[in-house]
Amino acid sequence: MKFTIFLPLAPIAALIFSGCANDAPKIYPIDQSGQILNARFLNSQQDVFNDLGGKALSNFMQDFLGKKDGGDCSGFVSLVNKNINNVYFSETNLLKFYGEQGSKSQAIYNFYKKRNLISQTSPKLGDLVFFNNTTSQTKGKNKQTITHLGIIDRIEDDGTIRFMHNTRGKNKSGFINLFQKNSHKIGGKEVNSYIVACKGGDANCLTSNRFAGFGKVNF
Repeated sequence: MKFTIFLPLAPIAALIFSGCANDAPKIYPIDQSGQILNARFLNSQQDVFNDLGGKALSNFMQDFLGKKDGGDCSGFVSLVNKNINNVYFSETNLLKFYGEQGSKSQAIYNFYKKRNLISQTSPKLGDLVFFNNTTSQTKGKNKQTITHLGIIDRIEDDGTIRFMHNTRGKNKSGFINLFQKNSHKIGGKEVNSYIVACKGGDANCLTSNRFAGFGKVNF
């Protein structure tokens, strides 16, 4: 079976729960450096995942940076998932994991938790990262509700993790460092992003203090 990455060309066509789907994908292969090629396919999808894993995915996702593809956080993850042959989840299998609120972020988290794939440590490129109580309706509540997620695309030596997510309708890079939980920047470098709108730079609104877990993915 040949591995392909699908680059969406058409505008967002339909809203599914809180996610979106794209039509008319264009097919491109990737090479051993994770770059998209126009000339050849690799022999095996599994070989690509084993050899490149999150590196290829990270390179692929850069094409979405700064764009509106996906529409929201779960829509962006669903869009990437669709373009890499549903590595993260099957939309059909996900249906039974929705709660009363119909949140797709929560459904994806529930799906991973059921399979014992939620971890608090040892993230890797391509893993999902989940956050709780990031909305205006949930940020002040004690009960933890999964309200946001992204995809890890870089891990630095100091423990800072960069992830791509759709926030306020645009795909952006965010940062989280669980070793520096109450710091936004260290030496001018961003280590934790603000993921909740707060006044006065409240550390409680940083990604590190809204972290719910990593969704482990086997490429």
